[in-house]
Amino acid sequence: MDNLRDASPSSGSDTSEQSNWVDVEPDVENVQVVSLFDVQTFATLAEMLQHCREQYDFDLVQNIQRLHLDFLGALKLVNYIRSQVKSENSLPSEISLNDIDDERFLKPVLDNDAVIFSLDEVLLQQSSDTQAETSDPMDEQTKDLHRRNRDLASELNSVRESFANYRLAVEQTLDRRWGVGEMPDPSASLKGNDSSTYYFESYATHGILSMFCAKAGASKVIAVDRSDIIDKARENVFNNKLSDVVTCLRGSIEDVELPVKDVDIIVSEWMGYCLLYEAMLPSVLFARDKYLKPGGLLVPSSATLWISPVKDEAYVSDHVSYWRDVYGFDMKAMQEGIYDEVRVQAMPASSTCGRACPFKVLDLYSTHAEDLAFTANWETELNDGKDDADGFLIWFDIFFCPCRSEPIPEPDITPDRWARASPGHVAFTTGPNGPETHWKQGLLLIGPGKPSQSLSTSRRLSGIISFAAASDNVRALTLRLQWSTEHEKSDQSWELK
Repeated sequence: MDNLRDASPSSGSDTSEQSNWVDVEPDVENVQVVSLFDVQTFATLAEMLQHCREQYDFDLVQNIQRLHLDFLGALKLVNYIRSQVKSENSLPSEISLNDIDDERFLKPVLDNDAVIFSLDEVLLQQSSDTQAETSDPMDEQTKDLHRRNRDLASELNSVRESFANYRLAVEQTLDRRWGVGEMPDPSASLKGNDSSTYYFESYATHGILSMFCAKAGASKVIAVDRSDIIDKARENVFNNKLSDVVTCLRGSIEDVELPVKDVDIIVSEWMGYCLLYEAMLPSVLFARDKYLKPGGLLVPSSATLWISPVKDEAYVSDHVSYWRDVYGFDMKAMQEGIYDEVRVQAMPASSTCGRACPFKVLDLYSTHAEDLAFTANWETELNDGKDDADGFLIWFDIFFCPCRSEPIPEPDITPDRWARASPGHVAFTTGPNGPETHWKQGLLLIGPGKPSQSLSTSRRLSGIISFAAASDNVRALTLRLQWSTEHEKSDQSWELK
């Protein structure tokens, strides 16, 4: 092992921000396993381990087995080797437990080290090799350690899958809708600000928004979340070396006390299905009233709700008509709730059969919690050739205005049009004419016999729509529509739970 070369991770750091996302499709995931002793990379862990055995006469699995290491011990061993190589120090002829008995080796030397992520595979291989050696049976303690390793490996895979789903949602809603990578450098606008600039983030989730704020140049970020996930957010912040900027607080914003009197910017991803599901916006408004400086910014700054009639024969056939005749059997009992509940569905743009109508604009600088239960007017007209509708579609647009003094967009302004009006404007839609988001749209199917399913001489529809908290769950929604055609009136309610 005398021919060690520098294994500095700098070769991959230039693209670390672009490679942090884990693709949820394993067949297209591009994982690079960096050698323990040099900068050479491999497609698989097995190839890297073989390279270390052949070129450096070092067997990682054998050393883990010899030292009887558990997961944390193996983690220390990997980081010890990488730290020695990085410092250009020679490894001892035989690594001992004393060599790796230091808590600093729990911290990864190499960012996004695929070897660490794959330690469960190494430990499972060690377990299999040990079980095969009948001449050296394992004692009960060792067996317990192997069982624990297998349990940890299973738990790790579950966590990875959950994180992958979350990262996909973030990638869709931030990269494509907020235009990450195309926005002007936010730090440029912060350079002239007071050095005491603070950010507050409500519903911090895994800390991703907090770390974006820190990377944008904020001198201090305060992340608040009431759930256990704030502990993971704190760990993620630490692992990304941002603990000196980001402070994570556990609790609801109504109960915690921030370590500052006020903040310059409040960032929160509070939007739910049909915009107001889950009722997270009132907490943001509370934070605005208590902590936001005069002239401070809210991100996002405003939202617009839209409604449009829809007609989709294929959807109705698959989800409604299908149950009326299943191999000759009437199974309409399976339709329970189909006309009473909001269906969260990504509908194609071709399903809209009339002019979309904006019916509510929320200016986050002036909206109050009591404004979130409302009734609004709307009107539309079916397209030529459309004589009826299967239901209505609800979606929202979100706007990020970089200047407090600038007026919010007019109700009928689309995100694309508004974003083109100024380089600093950022906006996205959750509607059927934009890229699909995890919010999708709210589909309200009209019950049988309602008048909008039979429009004889006029294709015009008008009425009112109301949003209110459900009677049995303040975080759920009750949507009620009243509409009229030329000769008839009707109303219907839907629950979003």
